[in-house]
Amino acid sequence: MTGSLHIRRYHSKDCAEIMQLIQAAVAKLARAHYSQHQIAAWNRWPESEAQLRLSLAAGEVWVAIKADRVAGVCQRAPQDYIQLLYVHPEFARQGIGSTLLQQAIKSGEQSGVVRFATHASRTSRRLFEQHGFEVLHSELVNRYDGYLERFAMLKALPLAIS
Repeated sequence: MTGSLHIRRYHSKDCAEIMQLIQAAVAKLARAHYSQHQIAAWNRWPESEAQLRLSLAAGEVWVAIKADRVAGVCQRAPQDYIQLLYVHPEFARQGIGSTLLQQAIKSGEQSGVVRFATHASRTSRRLFEQHGFEVLHSELVNRYDGYLERFAMLKALPLAIS
C-alpha cells in the first residue's frame, strides 16, 4: 500500500473501522501463533461497537491513517499501560505498529511515566521486545473458553538527570 502515514488521536467516528481492523488482525496475523479455536475465542472481543467505544474512551488512543484508512490503533490506559496495539493485515510489516508504540511511549514520557507495562500476545511479543520491553513471565488467560498465552512485559525508561 502506498501513501504517507499520518498518526492522529482517535475520534469516535473511527470505532467501526477499528472494530473491523481488530477482527482482521486477529484472524490473519495471529494464525502463525494460535490455533483456529484460540483465534475464534480471541475474536469474540469486542462483542459490539458500543463495547469497543466504551473501552477506547479510557486513556489515550492513536490511530495510524494510511491510504485514507485506519491502518493501526494503539491505546495507553492507564498512563503506564499499553492496553492495545493492532495493525490491519493489509498494512502489516510496514512499521506502523512501531510508529504507534513510539507515539504512546513518547506521550507517556511527556506525562512523567517512568515505565510501561503490557500483556503482549505471541504475535506482538517481538515488536515489544524490539522497543525495549522485557518479558516478566508468560501466562494463560481464558477468553471465551479458549486459553491464550500472553506475556507480561515491562519497559523501564532511563531516568533523566537534570
